[in-house]
Amino acid sequence: MQISKRMAMFVIAAMVAFTSEARALDVVEARDLVANAARDAVDAFAGQKLSPAEAQLKLQSLLDKYSDMRFQSQQVLGRFWKTTSADQQREFSSLLTRFIIVAYGSMIDEVPATLEIQVATAEPQDKSFVVHSLAGTSRQDMMPVDWVVTTTPDGRPVIADISVEGVGLFRTRQEEFGSIIRSTGGHLDGLVATLRSKINLLTGAGQAVAAR
Repeated sequence: MQISKRMAMFVIAAMVAFTSEARALDVVEARDLVANAARDAVDAFAGQKLSPAEAQLKLQSLLDKYSDMRFQSQQVLGRFWKTTSADQQREFSSLLTRFIIVAYGSMIDEVPATLEIQVATAEPQDKSFVVHSLAGTSRQDMMPVDWVVTTTPDGRPVIADISVEGVGLFRTRQEEFGSIIRSTGGHLDGLVATLRSKINLLTGAGQAVAAR
């Protein structure tokens, strides 16, 4: 099954919404970070027919190259991060990484070979930058994609979120996970259990497809 254009962009977002090497951040570097990360993701997936296992390996490779999952986990949990222990933080970061790899890897069938991302301008927004781009497979089929670039406490530039047609990938996860935590009395255990269940379900589904 071929994924939709929006889902293709969300998959790419999951792969590149992380970090590069430590350096001071400015508008030019924010734009360059998006261009480089998007190019790596497109090069890895566009025009290739991949099994779920192959896609997950490629996702893992890109995460290993670009990721700072502790920072990303902190952003996703928001205010709930401060109420968790160090062990819980490590566990959640590990589960979030696994969930991203399994969830998005299982969605990838074929990313069109003609997919391109045209990075345009970048502008400051609070303590971050928003990098504007267009993505699609033809001039008549381009859609707006906005990337939020910020820095970690140690000054490392990260792509903190991506908005495709107004839907923010990590902002949506933050809202979803926050709702789960609130429904369990503000404790992380409920979210951890939910993530484990989702991963097990996705892993089982992937194994069933591979066995056909």
